[in-house]
Amino acid sequence: MQNLSPPLYSMLEVNDGSSVKNLQVLVDSKLESPEKVMPTGTCIVVEGILQKASTEGKHHIELLANKILHLGTVDKNEYLLTRRTLPLTLLRNYPHLRPRTAQMASLMRIHNSAFTALRTFYQANGFQNVQVPIINNINTRPSDKKFHVMVATNEDQKKKDENADEEMRNKEKYENISSDYFSELMHLTSSGRLHLQSQASALGNVYTYSPVFHPDQPKGNSMISLAEMWMVDTEIAFSQSEDAMDYAEDLLKFMCKWVLEKCIEDVRFLSKPTATTLIEELQLVTSSSFKRISYRKLVEDMNAVSINENAGLTVPLLENLLLEDSFLMYVVTNIYKRPVIVYDHLKERKPFHVRLNDDGKTVASFDVILPHVGYVLSGSQSEERLDTLISRIEEVGLSKEEFEWYLDLRRHGTTMHSGFSLSLDSLLLYAGGFKELGDVTPFPMYHSR
Repeated sequence: MQNLSPPLYSMLEVNDGSSVKNLQVLVDSKLESPEKVMPTGTCIVVEGILQKASTEGKHHIELLANKILHLGTVDKNEYLLTRRTLPLTLLRNYPHLRPRTAQMASLMRIHNSAFTALRTFYQANGFQNVQVPIINNINTRPSDKKFHVMVATNEDQKKKDENADEEMRNKEKYENISSDYFSELMHLTSSGRLHLQSQASALGNVYTYSPVFHPDQPKGNSMISLAEMWMVDTEIAFSQSEDAMDYAEDLLKFMCKWVLEKCIEDVRFLSKPTATTLIEELQLVTSSSFKRISYRKLVEDMNAVSINENAGLTVPLLENLLLEDSFLMYVVTNIYKRPVIVYDHLKERKPFHVRLNDDGKTVASFDVILPHVGYVLSGSQSEERLDTLISRIEEVGLSKEEFEWYLDLRRHGTTMHSGFSLSLDSLLLYAGGFKELGDVTPFPMYHSR
């Protein structure tokens, strides 16, 4: 009587990207050899029978494959993700492969859930989704750097290929734009708020989700620290700064609550490697009343903290100085211990179109700061008074002619309105327990990279 050896099965952990949980799949070696199906990163599509798990463990069910419909093999000696754990600093160099890691996949599902919550919130509150241009000639701050938009010819590309970068970057070349595609110097947008106000003057409450571009070097944990970021810009018709604060707080609470309800397993998964309590952090947003404090009062509190708690400040802060992000983070995280809205900043710190307060020194602006992360949202009431707006344009050294179209919104049917810009990636830092924006952005663009 011939003894038949039992079948040899490859036991696979398969994930289709829809959940943090894997499905156990058994593949008979007669269907395909273990060497082809076992390496991490293998792409496989199988057909089979769901059954009770054949072994005790974390899986209650498994799929017994009886047919392989597709098999994409990998070379385990060459494939980066064959290693179980990889530092985030290394993964930044491989953004095209990073979504395949369980950590990034969880984060992207949270991103999808947060964006779904955002759209649900806006639709439920009567906002309309509109688009704003990415290329424009708007410069709201003379000191801000911009990414210029030029037409690259075949000759330009040839020179670039020959390492003639200095000639390509010659400033005089960019100043002579008469023969270029546009009749004036254009650049990639750094904010969609001004164009959004045009839409709000006709449609009422509006929002948009679009990229902004900032070539300036980041400082600290600034909300803007990548060359390209996607922002949610919101404009609220017939409203003041306090109304925008209310909407901003309600939106963040709604989004965090949605993520907790729809992505709780992903939040738990991301909590493990950092030993953080992300669920509690999100609940802090949903259950806390955001502390609202003026910029002047914040400076006073920070000076008190530096004296009483040695928070790293060596000299008293002055109201006209730009507060370091690390100091703000310390106060919000360790003193207030909840989300904070800082309002009424000095006019020098905000764009010309923010409404001037009665004191003539501050403007009706606000920032939302979350513990451990910092800035996630910045908003303001816009200046609706034509004469004041013209004075502010001249005061900051901008050309009035450049903003004639914007001034028309004040000349014809002006009204009070306010809005804000939300960095969804900054909110993901908070929800996912990450520290760097480059780790939550699918294809981050850095300075000098």
